[in-house]
Amino acid sequence: METKRNIEKIFKPIPDIVKVYQDDYTTISISQKRCKVCEICSFYCPDKILEMTLDTAIITDIQKCNQCQMCELRCPDFAISVEVKERRKKAKKKTG
Repeated sequence: METKRNIEKIFKPIPDIVKVYQDDYTTISISQKRCKVCEICSFYCPDKILEMTLDTAIITDIQKCNQCQMCELRCPDFAISVEVKERRKKAKKKTG
């Protein structure tokens, strides 16, 4: 029991900082503690709205997110969470 206390004094737990990006349709949360900046999320994002900083991924423009959730599905460390509140209405393409 004493050893556990000594270890806890030496290795203090790192608090998790979660960045939350949201708009009317989507909420994306990124855990800075879990993110290892592997760039897998940004590689698989079809809209390229994820960029890397020195210590975490960031969302550049959440309104461009198509809500595919590929970033959440591909993240090996479960650092990204995507909550879809309502599906975005896609603009109709003009034909002719």
